[in-house]
Amino acid sequence: MFEISDRIVCINVKGLDEYSFLFTELPILGQMYVVRGMDFSEEALKPDGVPGVLLVGIFGGSKENGSEYCFNAKRFVPLDEYRKNRVSYLTGFKEQEYPEEAKELTEV
Repeated sequence: MFEISDRIVCINVKGLDEYSFLFTELPILGQMYVVRGMDFSEEALKPDGVPGVLLVGIFGGSKENGSEYCFNAKRFVPLDEYRKNRVSYLTGFKEQEYPEEAKELTEV
């Protein structure tokens, strides 16, 4: 999936605001981040088997087992992939922020 020091871009922030109390800040759509660690613990892999990603500059509180809260890796893509598919990701951002407007864009 990702390696430490990879540059990745956030493509999904749906539902993150309800976890804001766990982190110093939350990822922003379209913003580039650097991977500082991956979490393959059982807690991170639930429920969909996807590892968690730890980002440079964003910290979360520790769990009982000592690992840090992380973000689902599905919320990010490598920077190169984002650059290649920028238009489709921007449409996706529009859907997350303004679902009705995005629907109109895809129907035209």
